[in-house]
Amino acid sequence: MINWELPHENVACPHCGSTDTQISLQLLGLVRYSCTGCKKSFAVKDTEHGPEAVPPAEQKASVPAR
Repeated sequence: MINWELPHENVACPHCGSTDTQISLQLLGLVRYSCTGCKKSFAVKDTEHGPEAVPPAEQKASVPAR
């Protein structure tokens, strides 16, 4: 569920560095952003030091490939 009422920080895209990003999904402490500049999406988790991009290795699905 997306919480439209809470403001979010401008998160830099880990692919191109642009801060022109938009929230596309918020679920259980994980926020998925879409970058307007490079058109790629990325996940961010909240840490004690602020939002941090989730490495691609941690984003893999738990369902095995067929």
